[in-house]
Amino acid sequence: MWLALKKIDTPRISDLFKLDKRIRYAQVVSTDGQVLEGGMREGLQSLDPPELRAVRIQQFRAKRELVDEWAEQYGKYCYSVIVFDKIKLFIFPIDEGRTLYVSAASNIKRASIERILTDFLNNSST
Repeated sequence: MWLALKKIDTPRISDLFKLDKRIRYAQVVSTDGQVLEGGMREGLQSLDPPELRAVRIQQFRAKRELVDEWAEQYGKYCYSVIVFDKIKLFIFPIDEGRTLYVSAASNIKRASIERILTDFLNNSST
């Protein structure tokens, strides 16, 4: 299932967490790897060891650069979903300089959380 996204504004992280209690993490990161807003849901522990968090952000920044290059051939990059045993990770480009990362618990159905997130992002746009 592919869901189109309109041009989105920076969502309010607190509003993202209200969408579903199984959303674990929501963060906006700049192209230079700086965390602009967000983090883990209060009361939850990150699955990433603290010493690896900055490395993970840089790895995903490099991924964003790669898919932006692919967009020249395939069209606009809308978003990515990576499914792991323990989480589902959604990556949404906000604009050329910022990316939204959202992780949800693995027990949520992908189609369900994907629809919730894309509907929220499309409806929060101006």
